[in-house]
Amino acid sequence: MVKTASKKLGYHYCSVDTFMQIIENKTLWLSHSRTMNDKLECVYILDILKQVIKDVNFQDDSKKSILDEIEKSCKNNVDYPYIISLSKNKDLLSQWRAYGDNGKGVAIGLDLSKIPHKDLLGNGNTDSNIIIDEVCYKTKTIYSILKKMLETIPYLTDKYIERKPIIEYICQFIKILSAFTKNSTFSEEKEYRICYFPCYRYLLKNLYKENVEIEQHLDLKFRTKNSEIISYFEYNFSDDVVSEIILGPTTRVNKNQLTLFLSQYLPKIKIKNRIIDSKIPLTY
Repeated sequence: MVKTASKKLGYHYCSVDTFMQIIENKTLWLSHSRTMNDKLECVYILDILKQVIKDVNFQDDSKKSILDEIEKSCKNNVDYPYIISLSKNKDLLSQWRAYGDNGKGVAIGLDLSKIPHKDLLGNGNTDSNIIIDEVCYKTKTIYSILKKMLETIPYLTDKYIERKPIIEYICQFIKILSAFTKNSTFSEEKEYRICYFPCYRYLLKNLYKENVEIEQHLDLKFRTKNSEIISYFEYNFSDDVVSEIILGPTTRVNKNQLTLFLSQYLPKIKIKNRIIDSKIPLTY
C-alpha cells in the first residue's frame, strides 16, 4: 500500500508534448479505464469472483442468493473509474516503447505522498474520491481477499436485516478493488494508479433531467484518440509533487531549453540532480 508518511515515487511515461501540457497546466489526465490498452481492464476480477462464489459453501439458500446478486451486479457495473498509470521503475525499456514515444519522451517522477488521496484500506489525507495504490498481479491474493469478504455475509446478514446495503457495500468494495487488479502478464510494469471514482448519476444528470447534488466532483472533459471519443478528468497538483524528470534513451530535448521551461513553469524543482538521462543504450 502507498504510505502517505514517506516519499513514494511513481513515474508517468509520456511524450514531450504531453509532458509540457502536464507541467504548464499542473494537471494530470485521468482517462476512462475501459479506453486503456488492457482489454480486461476492471473486468479481469470477474473471473476470480466467479471462482470464489463457486468455492464459498453456504448451506442457507438466502445467503446463496446474495452471492448470485453480487455476481450479477458486478457484471452489470458501468461505474468504471478514471485512471492515470505510473510505474515504480523510472527507466524501463518497455515503458519507453509503449508510452514514452519510443524513447524520445519523458518519465515524470511524482511524489505520491504529496497528492491528497486514500489507499485501498481507506488510509490517507483526504475525503475525496481519489485513491492511489499499487496494482496487484497475483490472482491468489485477489482470490483470498474476495473470499474473506464474501465469507462475512453470514455475519452481516445476522447483524443487518436488509440485504440491499450488504450487497451494495460488497459490490462497492469489489468495484474499487477491480481498478487495482491486473493479469500477471502486465507485472513488469510495476504499476501505481491514481484513480478517481465519479458519481455516474451526476455525470448523466443532464441527459436524464435529474437533480443530483454531490459535495465534491471534477469537471468531465473529452478528447479524441485514434478516432475514438475518450472522456477524462483533469486533476490539479501542486509544484512540489514533481520530484524528478527522466529523459528517454533517444531524447531530442535540449537541456538548456528544458531548464528554461522548468524555470518558468516549475520553479520549485531543484534542477541539479533532478534531470536524469536514461541509462538504456537505445538507438534508432
